[in-house]
Amino acid sequence: NQNAKSYNLAKYPWETYLDNPYFERYYLRSAFVRGNTAEAEKAARSILTRIDKGMVGYEAVSGRNAAYVLAYYYYNYYRDILKAKEYYLQAVNYSIQAKAFTSGYYLSSLITLGKIAETAKDYEAAREYYKTVIDRGEKKSSQVKEAKDAISQLNKSRREERRKRRD
Repeated sequence: NQNAKSYNLAKYPWETYLDNPYFERYYLRSAFVRGNTAEAEKAARSILTRIDKGMVGYEAVSGRNAAYVLAYYYYNYYRDILKAKEYYLQAVNYSIQAKAFTSGYYLSSLITLGKIAETAKDYEAAREYYKTVIDRGEKKSSQVKEAKDAISQLNKSRREERRKRRD
């Protein structure tokens, strides 16, 4: 929980040992947690580019982290829902490749995809995203609680919609 120290420790090896996926991923995470948006975004794009080029060592774990960071920025800062959805789906796909079904990146991506689907009134897709979180997440985690609450709210909203149509 010492983000400033973590960031400073991560930056030096990242700058010194170029093309090292471990250092780049650690630097990305440190910059993201610290709130250094421009640096985190640059590192995330770099990682995804290196994966696309097939560079050695750049794989699903790095891709998951990078895609999640970009998705988070597009959803929360830039309000570009289509781009955010694209990157959240990438984060989910990389998580599946890495078999990282309980990772926070995976579960948080699914929850946000559920929210995006709800906004688009695609309630079945939203329900599926939330159910996946409940099935794969740790039972007492905040993500599982959030998914359960979202399904409960989704059911309530659908009942109200049906009631309005009948009236």
